[in-house]
Amino acid sequence: MHLSEFESIVGKENLNYFPNTKLVYSSDASMYKGNPLVVLWPETIEQIQKIVMIAKKNFLDITTRGGGTGLVGGAVPKRSIVLNMSKMNKILDFDNDSILVEAGIVLDDLNMILSQKGLYFPIIPSSHEVCTIGGMISCNASGKRAVKYGSTKNYINYLEVVDGSGAVRKVNDVEKFCGTEGTVGIIVNAELKLEMLPKKISMDVFKFDRATDMSIYTPELKEKPQLLSLELLDPKTSSMLNLEERYHLIAEYENSLGEIREPEEIEKWDSLRDSAYSKIAGLGYSLIEDPEILDDEKLAVFMKYLEGLNVPFFGHVGIGILHPCFKQGTDLADFFKTVESLGGSVTGEHGIGLAKKKYTPKIMRDKLLLYKKSFDPSNILNRGKII
Repeated sequence: MHLSEFESIVGKENLNYFPNTKLVYSSDASMYKGNPLVVLWPETIEQIQKIVMIAKKNFLDITTRGGGTGLVGGAVPKRSIVLNMSKMNKILDFDNDSILVEAGIVLDDLNMILSQKGLYFPIIPSSHEVCTIGGMISCNASGKRAVKYGSTKNYINYLEVVDGSGAVRKVNDVEKFCGTEGTVGIIVNAELKLEMLPKKISMDVFKFDRATDMSIYTPELKEKPQLLSLELLDPKTSSMLNLEERYHLIAEYENSLGEIREPEEIEKWDSLRDSAYSKIAGLGYSLIEDPEILDDEKLAVFMKYLEGLNVPFFGHVGIGILHPCFKQGTDLADFFKTVESLGGSVTGEHGIGLAKKKYTPKIMRDKLLLYKKSFDPSNILNRGKII
């Protein structure tokens, strides 16, 4: 391997190939394991360009890593150079409508800085404390406020990426690039759109005994222009969080419409929702999925199906993304078949990665192959993911 070349590019302090480090970087937040050849911490675009040129010359794979919070193995190396983007975390330019940042900046760190100006980046996944902007773009993350703001792709003006030849490209067609999971380019910079922080926040928590009763009420809530988020905890998840064993529908508003107005109480419900997966996983249901079913009636049918499986689930019911959680090793063939039969997508926000490769829709596969030919014809970027 070309360690001396890499060391000359990033410096000895930004290179590591020791067994303990390689073990840490052999996985992300999924259960998949891989094998990194070396871990590099680039600090500039020029360094990344040089690394890519060496990789291309020697047909070495490059896996780009953000916060390592991915749940489908998208950042799991397959005898790959791992690029840890954490040192490329600067703010490069800023005005009241947008901000240009490096890909390694952590979402909460960014929003802490923006809050001083009364602004924020409104796409907020549950991993907001550690996830990076580059990682969010790679899987097109959405999160709890997607019912109002949509997903990451809706809040990007343009991207700067290093392609598989080492060239820097400006990408304006961000919708096509978002969700490609590091397979067509290494995201280095992104200009993000911003929103004003809501001046007032309130909540309502509605409880239901049956999914069908809740699904009747959900469309009415979604019509409210003040709605910021609409989150669901099923009875099994609710019980695991020490709540009443019923469906909990959590509606968040950007005004005083809701009955819950005290910041402490709002924070309590936010924290409960954010902690749902860690609690569920700790009780043995660590295989999390993210199907998306946009039709409200079909989503209700799907929830009845999940009830029959007797697994906990929660999610962004306002945009049709649920997170059913299974025990490791569960055969999910019938599950994915059911999602597709209801006109849904096997992924709403986590991506495909390694976990769902055999379920990648043909239209997504064909589009990505075309994009790959343009950006990474040598196939050195995150090989084996999605397609």
